[in-house]
Amino acid sequence: MVKCYGIWYGGYSYTQPSVEHMEEFDSYADAERCLRSRLFHGNFALQTFRFVNGTNASVYCPAVDISETKMFIYDDPEGGLPERIISFGPRGGMKVEK
Repeated sequence: MVKCYGIWYGGYSYTQPSVEHMEEFDSYADAERCLRSRLFHGNFALQTFRFVNGTNASVYCPAVDISETKMFIYDDPEGGLPERIISFGPRGGMKVEK
């Protein structure tokens, strides 16, 4: 597994993503799973955030917009240009852009 880092954006109901919100994921698949869970289960199931600064948070994620939510994936916790951008297509399928 390749560890990766990501910044999540939930859509118009959420603040713009920034490096201060960088999360750590065990793999690209883990980041995709988290994005899907925040969209489809965030209203009623606590979502876990593992930030690179060492803090963790478990919060609900209501009002995530399927057309706007995305995860910017990085290979380095310092940020820079994203390695991948994970989002959802018009019919709800997961889309990965490199």
